[in-house]
Amino acid sequence: MQGDLDEIAALIPPRPGTVGNWQTNLETVSIISGVPDWGVLKLNDAGHIARGTVTPPDPNDPNDDLAVYPYYNYIPEVASDNPPFDPGGNDPETDPTFNIDPAGTPDPTYTGGGVGWCHQGGFTRPQMGGSPIIETTRIFPTAGGAFQPVVVSGMLYPADRGVLALLHWPAGGSIGDFLAQPLTNRVVAAVLCGPGILDDCDGAPGGIFTEGDPNIFAYPGRAAGQYQLRELHTGLVQGSGAPLPAPYNVPDPGAGQVRLGTDPNAGVPVVVGGIPILGGTTAATGGGNDNNFFRYRLPYLSDYSDTADGFGGVTGLPYTPATEKFRYFDKPDVSADFATLLIQAGDYADLPDDYWQFQLARYRHRFTFQHNVWPAPTDHGSWLLVHFQKEVDFEKWARDGILPDDVTDGYEIYSSSLLDYSSPESTDNLAEPAPPFDVSPGYHVVRGAIYEDPDDFTTFTIDAIGYDVFVTVDEVMAVSGIKYWVPGTVGSKWTIPNMNLTLSDVWENSYRLGNNPITSVEVSWGIWHQDPLFVFQGIFGAEPGSTNAPSATATFAGTVSGGPGGERIEFRYDQLDSASGHGPWSVLNGPLPADTADLLLVPADPMTFNGDQNLPHFSTDARIRAFFRKPLGHQLPADTVLEALFPRPGGTLFLFHSTSQNPTDDIGVYGNFQTGGSGSPARASLETSLKDTEERFLDEVYRYAINTFDAGAFDPTWDGSKGNLAGPGLPFGPSGFIDVPVRVGANGTATILSFIQQDHYTKDLATAPTVASEAQVAGLPDRNPPISDGVTAPLPSRGIVLYPHIDYTVGYRPASPGDVTPTQFDYSGVADAQREYLRAFDLGFSRDASPIVGQVAGQSFFRVRVHGLNLSDYEYAAPGPGSVFMAIMVKVPGLTTWMDLGRRDGFGPSKQDPLLDGAGCKVIGTQTVDSGDAQYGHRISDVLVNVGPAINLAVNSDGEVPILVRVIIKQAAATVLDWVSGGPDDSTANMVGLVGIEILRPE
Repeated sequence: MQGDLDEIAALIPPRPGTVGNWQTNLETVSIISGVPDWGVLKLNDAGHIARGTVTPPDPNDPNDDLAVYPYYNYIPEVASDNPPFDPGGNDPETDPTFNIDPAGTPDPTYTGGGVGWCHQGGFTRPQMGGSPIIETTRIFPTAGGAFQPVVVSGMLYPADRGVLALLHWPAGGSIGDFLAQPLTNRVVAAVLCGPGILDDCDGAPGGIFTEGDPNIFAYPGRAAGQYQLRELHTGLVQGSGAPLPAPYNVPDPGAGQVRLGTDPNAGVPVVVGGIPILGGTTAATGGGNDNNFFRYRLPYLSDYSDTADGFGGVTGLPYTPATEKFRYFDKPDVSADFATLLIQAGDYADLPDDYWQFQLARYRHRFTFQHNVWPAPTDHGSWLLVHFQKEVDFEKWARDGILPDDVTDGYEIYSSSLLDYSSPESTDNLAEPAPPFDVSPGYHVVRGAIYEDPDDFTTFTIDAIGYDVFVTVDEVMAVSGIKYWVPGTVGSKWTIPNMNLTLSDVWENSYRLGNNPITSVEVSWGIWHQDPLFVFQGIFGAEPGSTNAPSATATFAGTVSGGPGGERIEFRYDQLDSASGHGPWSVLNGPLPADTADLLLVPADPMTFNGDQNLPHFSTDARIRAFFRKPLGHQLPADTVLEALFPRPGGTLFLFHSTSQNPTDDIGVYGNFQTGGSGSPARASLETSLKDTEERFLDEVYRYAINTFDAGAFDPTWDGSKGNLAGPGLPFGPSGFIDVPVRVGANGTATILSFIQQDHYTKDLATAPTVASEAQVAGLPDRNPPISDGVTAPLPSRGIVLYPHIDYTVGYRPASPGDVTPTQFDYSGVADAQREYLRAFDLGFSRDASPIVGQVAGQSFFRVRVHGLNLSDYEYAAPGPGSVFMAIMVKVPGLTTWMDLGRRDGFGPSKQDPLLDGAGCKVIGTQTVDSGDAQYGHRISDVLVNVGPAINLAVNSDGEVPILVRVIIKQAAATVLDWVSGGPDDSTANMVGLVGIEILRPE
């Protein structure tokens, strides 16, 4: 017996998904899915990059929305499974052909379809006995006082039986409140797909479905397909208007209408027109919109295609007469590419077999919100789409309030079941209440707790904001003479002991609830999403473990978060309730419109920083910002967050370097620190294989001292005024490679070349003779790029090369007295024509895990990447070198002159000219290009360099392949190449200034 059953089962193909369900054992999941498309009532909380509303710096390597500043989008947990949520955070668009924005179609008035407008969060519903939070995925922007249309559409299986009904449940209501609604409010629309109560076979195939009995291959019939519902209502062929064959030529406008509301014996008063027919048009009893439909009624087939059969027809729909196939390929006026035909009948994908026992259809119906009290927010209640197996079951719910899970009179339904029928807005119908908190079975058939919010969220009020710092004198680091605070060592930490923030006008209407709940009291399990507020203090520490956030004060109990680590502190709504007077807040006791959002940091539990070991921030104006998120802010990038900029304590600009190096601790890889006193080497940890090939201008460990280099240091050809190493030109011809080291900071034999070992990093660039030619390495200015940049941080982990021009003695901290013992320096009087920066790079990656010394040595080409500049920013302009602002020069020591990276190869003097520098070396082609940094968005330019043809690259005594790079920054660049441009809020793509030089491996 079991064997016989197994044989029969093997003959039945996989069933399509019923309403609300995916059919995961079919390859064409999205196309054959039974999940309805709810049009504008779809969740739209995917990140801006995922949604396409923000273009990342590199579309081929987009940043994750979770890491994009200043939003850090955390998609709702309930919508995180992909598939079906694709992209994660968005409800699936299961009907992209028929559920669309109608703009540009023949009927642009059929609105309510297309991209979702809903967002996740909560709202407080004041009621007798408290003010509970209603958690929902349906926060909806106001329609401006008009009734808001919604288009719901999808595929129906089984399409030959039962009742498909669209029901409305009042906000916060019970089954009694549901029944108290007028009949056509509680049942928005319904279609009787087969015979009903008035027939003898309620729940069987039939009614508006024609079997074709006794010939199922007749048309219409089970194998050949069915007429559109509108055709049955009018008796006319859709499109041509010709009469249908008898007996279908007789109009039947009530076809598919349920008896409830039309039959006086159905137990409720008759309603004029009855309950509207789901998919019905103006030709239907009860009316409708002419863009609604119930059509494409076809069997389960292996070929729905429009592939030509060679005889003037198509191979698809093999059992349908050729003269009847047109209606299954025609599109309605409101559809994607409406002027073209479908390439698959009914927009169905080919299925595994022909099995006409399974019947499919497509439906589309437009309804409107039933009430609106503009301009106040509106708590609209919930809508459900239910496919009942029998009309009698439909009436049990719609008339008697007997639900499918009723212990005595319950019944089965085709569509997905709710976990909580007594309250459609229950969070159990969004996510299962037990681990792993998967999406609830009924999620896709219910639009629960729809909350129309008129708040455009463009302003809030900052009632109080500020912070203070505690410092230890001389816990600083000097860079180009200027002292910067560092996070410091234990006992001498740079500390924020006080911080306060109070915001009002943030709990009006809807709000975000948050992530990382401790219990289900703060946010229901599985419903967590973005926090409403975060404080960005990443300028002081960005790596994991770099921020020591307060842990004991309940008034500042946020979670250190961020990528790569501790850039920000996130706060749930219940962590912002210290001043409410009716806390603690929970899902049972939510914030009220008059409440404020409050943070308070106290000295008993201060914020300190450990510093960043690998990617520190370097700033000349370190700022703290708070950002508030609300559900409707997610609609457009420009409205995504509201910023609260903390004022500068004392009104001064903070000079800060977040390195973990400090005067006491040798931790990390960036910093200007020596092993001992004056003239001692740099700490050995500050020289790394990465820094051998890359300069981020975060310290000056690899920097050459120009005063000694230009005076013949390490130059065996030096004659007292010129030499093959310093130049100018190559006065003694290419007499041989000169052995210079890449690492000079901790190199005992290169003390005379080392900027660090010569103590130049501590000196006044304006007055000290030994640094009179040196450019300034400095921190970056304050940055707060818009979310439309799609970048992961407000500024990269880099410094900048400047023409020194700023007075640091006024308006800056650390300052003397109090912060540092020596005073800061004033560079505003510098008036030289140019200043310079010099160092060597290892083209052979000799200390890397994959060295290429043998591959590079003896070659004449290499590639270099310049960060912060486009090619045009340093392109040769006569008389040169470089542009009017900057030149970048390169040199093979002893073998070439100083060559101009901005000048075309083969132009200018010879690369071995005895008198002149400035030969062109830039090879024009596909490897010399502008681009942008994928993570931070700043300008990048790559140059293929040719040092030949006369010479090749060589290996020095340290096993390196050195190339000298000399940056010349001209006086005209002082306020141009400074990364200021349009100010902190300007796009990073508009920032101009040299923030890095990187050697690229050969392609």
